[in-house]
Amino acid sequence: MKMSFLSARSLLLSCLVILLISCKDDDPAKTIQLRNHTESGCKDFASYSNTSQTGRQQTKKMVDFNATERVALKGNDKGMLNVFHENALFTCEAVFTCSVDVSGNTIVIHEDAPPSTNCMCNYDLTSEVGPLENKTYTLIIKNNNLVVCTHQFQYSSTLDKTFEIQHSGL
Repeated sequence: MKMSFLSARSLLLSCLVILLISCKDDDPAKTIQLRNHTESGCKDFASYSNTSQTGRQQTKKMVDFNATERVALKGNDKGMLNVFHENALFTCEAVFTCSVDVSGNTIVIHEDAPPSTNCMCNYDLTSEVGPLENKTYTLIIKNNNLVVCTHQFQYSSTLDKTFEIQHSGL
């Protein structure tokens, strides 16, 4: 069976259209990622010494429950959002894992540190998220799967915004 030139051309064009439609942009430079995560370690608000029941001197750290918890957002010319979470409350000697989920214009930063001790500390956490486009986003920060804050912002390379996290009932 002989295929006409027009039929072969139609088949080739159809294959090209299907190929182009099925291609997706897998460029990792365009995928929003969390990078350069750092944490301060336990911040001492105060410490005190006492003598234990065994007669040994012990030094204990105290958390500052009155410390203002805030988030600073800063854009840069590479489309990256620097997120600085000040005075986040976690257990002492926390081992952090941080990740990001993105759905549409919603960015969820997960700051997780499973409870491992019976004392609390303030930490400063920093992350870089992006690349982002110049548009409005909703940022959600979760600590151990609990929502700490939800904040809407307009991303640009000149973004420089700080807001306090208000906890109800504390």
